Amino acid sequence: MIKEGRTIFITIKAFNQKMVKVPDLRSVSLIQARSEIESNNLKIGKIKYEPSSYDNLVIEQKIDGENVKPGTSVPAGTRIDLVVGQKQGSDAVVPNLIGLTRDNAAFKAAEHSTNIGKIYYDNTVTTNADTALSVIWKQSLRAGIIVGYGAEIDIWLTTEPNKY
Repeated sequence: MIKEGRTIFITIKAFNQKMVKVPDLRSVSLIQARSEIESNNLKIGKIKYEPSSYDNLVIEQKIDGENVKPGTSVPAGTRIDLVVGQKQGSDAVVPNLIGLTRDNAAFKAAEHSTNIGKIYYDNTVTTNADTALSVIWKQSLRAGIIVGYGAEIDIWLTTEPNKY
């Protein structure tokens, strides 16, 4: 029983996670693929480079190591791994990731044709909220050095501002 003239608010909670369709990233540039991934509520995963006559062109798209067809429905936030063409002799410059969050570092690393390798958290990171707020204070490869495409950069994260 509700008194007359009262406002009733109803909250509807979804039982399933929001699903999005995987875009067709094949035969587009790595820059365009990144844009498509982000605009579709997905995340960029690992980038693997293979010899090709076309530099930075997406050859395959994968989820958990398996090829994924365009239009496949996946949960929002799923990481899409890319296989990208690389001309022989191509090199990358290691970016400075200090002070960035894990997601921002992954994006910057991908912009520089490198990947995030192993991720280490110090003892200040104890909760999921800490994980989201933590920033990189150390990286395994020095910024500015020349490496091959797809090189992995290990990172160490903290919530302690004096460390970075």
